Amino acid sequence: MTKKEYVKRLEDLIFNRIKYHAPKGQAQNIDLGLLNAYGIDPTYPIFIFKKPLDQLFYNAFLSVKKHAKFNLILFSNSNLSKRKLSKLDMTYLIDTEEIGSNLYKTLESLNVNYLSHSTFKRIGESEYLKINEQKLEFKYMPYYLTNKIMKNGIIIDAKSFILNGKNYFLTFSNPNDTGAEIDFELNLPLPRGYYSFKNDRGCVSIKNLTNMQKAYFNYFSPDCKFQFSNVEGIESSSFACIHIFAKIKLLSKETKTIFFNFGDKRMFVGSKKDILNLFQISQNKTNEIFDLQVITHDKKFDERFNVILPRNIWKKWYNFDFDQESENEWIKLKNSLVINFDNGKQINHERADIKVIKFFYKNCWKKVFVVHNNSNYMYADNIKYFNYSLLTKDIFEKNNEIYLSFSE
Repeated sequence: MTKKEYVKRLEDLIFNRIKYHAPKGQAQNIDLGLLNAYGIDPTYPIFIFKKPLDQLFYNAFLSVKKHAKFNLILFSNSNLSKRKLSKLDMTYLIDTEEIGSNLYKTLESLNVNYLSHSTFKRIGESEYLKINEQKLEFKYMPYYLTNKIMKNGIIIDAKSFILNGKNYFLTFSNPNDTGAEIDFELNLPLPRGYYSFKNDRGCVSIKNLTNMQKAYFNYFSPDCKFQFSNVEGIESSSFACIHIFAKIKLLSKETKTIFFNFGDKRMFVGSKKDILNLFQISQNKTNEIFDLQVITHDKKFDERFNVILPRNIWKKWYNFDFDQESENEWIKLKNSLVINFDNGKQINHERADIKVIKFFYKNCWKKVFVVHNNSNYMYADNIKYFNYSLLTKDIFEKNNEIYLSFSE
């Protein structure tokens, strides 16, 4: 490793300490008046460096201070000149033999440069779900991910969907006449940061101590063991993960269900019926967004509007992201098909290629069949309405199938 590479590595270590670690001390140990007397600003991180400051560390600190504002506390004399040290703004040389116990306790309480650890052994940085140590690959369906496999004679039906964040729903069924068991493992990395965790009856509350944002890991799971970055006082690794491991044991003909949700609200799930209800709510809410499907004479258009764009958008949502380009295109295409009015909707008469349009209304799909001939009418309620094509709330309420005719 060259000297330049070594200094760059030191810079990264220092910067990550400042950005991702919170102080470990308790509030009662902090004497703000004493800090002010020494000119130390407690609104910025305090980084204590106890070794003599050599040229390599000096270069690293000088570089980091160009990108981050923090207090640097030196406890040991340095061979570097005062002129050089003066270039390190917000840097304080404090004699350990003269420092009082109150100042020492205050500085140590706010120090971000302390030994940190995690009881979780990092197996992998990515998100994954494993069955018997083999990663389960999901297949996309509108609008969820799914896979169904058999391992050790056990049928595993897995689904993942969006509702209050990300959800995993698995059933393990043993159709055999003898008992069976299987290993299940789920790994969810959190954004780089510093966290506290509190487990409370089917829910783990998670607080990011860097930005104070809260999240919740809700679960319904027998036999599962949880691991998080450990918090001792407020001490933790800044590489935080949620890691679940379970050995699922099934009696003959027995079925077990497990469910996990990671989102920004607490959820209470007590049965498989609750989980199935959440899954259906997820489907309905997504269909309310992608509330239009079409069949035209242009199969490529249909594929893009009905499948490709909604899939692109949904997959980004699933990973807590968004695809603005696909969203804008889908809305533009939708507006080319249907015109909205205050009292209803109307299919664009100029789209002569439309054959069928489906509208999602009150948790079910309403089909509108379109023909183009020499007359204008709508057939609904067993009545033919001539020169009328507005699809009102009352029309949707009373009919699952509607027929429209437009003159060419």
